[in-house]
Amino acid sequence: MSTQTQLATKVALAADSISNIPTIDDAKEFVTSRLAQLGIYGEDDYEILMSGDCTEGDARCVFCEDEPPQIPVPRFKRLWRILKEGGKKEDTMTIGDLESPNGITVENPSGMIFVKPVGQWKDEELLAEYGIDTHQDILDTLSKRVHGRAFIIFSDEANSVVDMKNTLHVLRLARRQDTPKTYPTENGVRRLWHVGDFPSVMQTACPLHKGTVLFDGYCDSCGKSWTGVGDELMQFARLVANSGEGPEKPKEIKAFIEDLKTDDWDTLGSDYPAAFSDMEEHKINGTSLPNLRIRVSSPCTAKGFDPVNPVNNKNRKF
Repeated sequence: MSTQTQLATKVALAADSISNIPTIDDAKEFVTSRLAQLGIYGEDDYEILMSGDCTEGDARCVFCEDEPPQIPVPRFKRLWRILKEGGKKEDTMTIGDLESPNGITVENPSGMIFVKPVGQWKDEELLAEYGIDTHQDILDTLSKRVHGRAFIIFSDEANSVVDMKNTLHVLRLARRQDTPKTYPTENGVRRLWHVGDFPSVMQTACPLHKGTVLFDGYCDSCGKSWTGVGDELMQFARLVANSGEGPEKPKEIKAFIEDLKTDDWDTLGSDYPAAFSDMEEHKINGTSLPNLRIRVSSPCTAKGFDPVNPVNNKNRKF
C-alpha cells in the first residue's frame, strides 16, 4: 500500500469514527484541520505522523482541548489509534449498550483491514481504557496478566483516577510475584486494588427510600422502576417523602411515579402542596435541592457488598 493511500485511508477511517458526533459538521475536514495544526499538511508529511515526534499528548491538545469543536477523550483515543497504527481500525461488536473490541475483519474501500484483539493490546493501552464502565473483555485481560493480583493505584481515590505511572510499574511486577496490600509512591503510601474494584462509586438513591440504590432505574424497596422520571422530578419526589406526603402502598407508589412522568407541575403542586412549597422556597433562596447521588465506598466486588442496599454495607459513605 502506498504512503498516499495509507494516509488517505487513515484520515477517512478516523473521520468515520467520529462522524456521529453532533458538534462535528464535516468529520473529514475536522481531522484534516487538526492534523494541520500538528504540522501534517498533506501526503508528504505522513512520516511526521508516524514518528515519535508526533505524540498522543500533542494530538490530544488540538483534538480535545483547543478551539471548538472538540471531541470527547475516549473518542479521541480510538481516532488516534486509527491514525497511528498502520491503518488498523477498531471495529466493534455491539453487546447491549456496550462495545467490545474483537478480532474480526472489516471491509472498507481500500480492502480488508485486520483488527488487533484485546488480548494483544499493550499494558498501557488497556490501562488507558480502564474505568468503572470499562468492558469486561478489558477487565478480564488485565486480571489474567497479573494472575488475579491487586495492582491498581488511584492517584485520586475520591474520583477513581488511576495513577498510570505507578500502576503500570506494579502491573509488570505483579506478572511474576504476589503483591502487598499497599505500595509507596511519590505521593505517599497507596492501597493496591484488584481489577474491577473501585474506592468509590457514585449511585442514585431512590427518592422514597433513602437507603436503597436504584439498579438501572429500578428500586428494590418500591418494587417499581423510576426510569423516565427527570432529575428535578426525582428531587421533588424526595421532598414529597420528606414532607410526609409520600405514597407507601405499592399501588400508590405506582400512581405517584406515573403522575411524575406527566411533568404536570400544576397537578403535582395541588396534590403535594407542602413539597411544592418547599421546592419553590429552595429556588427563590437559591439553596440546593435534595441530592440523590450517593457515594458507595466499598469495592464493587468485595465479599459481602450489597449493590442494591448500600445501607447494609459496613464501609459506606453517604
